[in-house]
Amino acid sequence: MTKFERQRRRLLTAIVVLSMILVSLCGVVYAKYVQTDTFSDTIKITADIGTIVLQEHEAVRQTDGSYILTDTVVASNTYKLIPGLDIPKDPHVVITKPNDMPVYVYVEVVDGLDANSGISYTLAGWTELVGVIGPNGGKIYYYNTSIVNDQTIYILSNNKVEVSQNLDKNTTGLELTFYAYMYQTAAGSDAAAVYEAYNP
Repeated sequence: MTKFERQRRRLLTAIVVLSMILVSLCGVVYAKYVQTDTFSDTIKITADIGTIVLQEHEAVRQTDGSYILTDTVVASNTYKLIPGLDIPKDPHVVITKPNDMPVYVYVEVVDGLDANSGISYTLAGWTELVGVIGPNGGKIYYYNTSIVNDQTIYILSNNKVEVSQNLDKNTTGLELTFYAYMYQTAAGSDAAAVYEAYNP
């Protein structure tokens, strides 16, 4: 190897070493000044088990004193009673749910009727939670089947209130009021336990 070739090889080696140092330095400088963006996010949680609406149809008095129900939905009805003439009344809860989450549906019945009033009714498909008093002072009933889909559930048997022949025509101020509640449930939970969990 000639002297020229040796010098040329040394020069190339020096250039390679310098290039590696520069690359290394650039890498360090680059890494040092890279900006790392960070962000935070808030998880917003809402519980959506659906909606429950309590309603009934309008009761319109006929010339003979009887009533018929129309297609108009109302919050309540007022009746003038005739002894022995039953009245149609169809309070019902309308359940709208976005999924198959199981729920229990309850109604509270506040009965302002006198025991000897001659007015009576029964609930169809509902079971009383014996000894449980609702927030409005009424009896609590639960629907016998856990609700998993959208549904309309009627409360009174045959959608009527029975009026005895023994009704005192001078009786006034009798009231029958309904409230509805819906609570999420879990597999194996019974209606009484679920109600108690939400109303300790």
